[in-house]
Amino acid sequence: MDYDALVNEILTRVLAKLKEAELCATPSSCNIPDTSAISGSTCTSTATPVARKEKQITKRVVTERDMRTANDEGINCVILGEKTIITDVAKDYATRYKIEITRC
Repeated sequence: MDYDALVNEILTRVLAKLKEAELCATPSSCNIPDTSAISGSTCTSTATPVARKEKQITKRVVTERDMRTANDEGINCVILGEKTIITDVAKDYATRYKIEITRC
């Protein structure tokens, strides 16, 4: 197989995977139930269902260290109080490691 044929084969496969992922972006196309209407649900996601693990943090100020600790514990949803201050670095860390932040 020559170089051009190999590149074309790779591109074809990548585009097929991207198209498949795009079709799976909505819950209805992948048969994933929409849980956003369920009462009492604080963390919802339309992506692949993942076991949700929540942690409530009652500190006045939440830092990156708190988010790192939560991530090390396998937490993917952090619940904060209404007046809790969260640092920008902590928000960035949560975004980078897909930790959802909700307020109660």
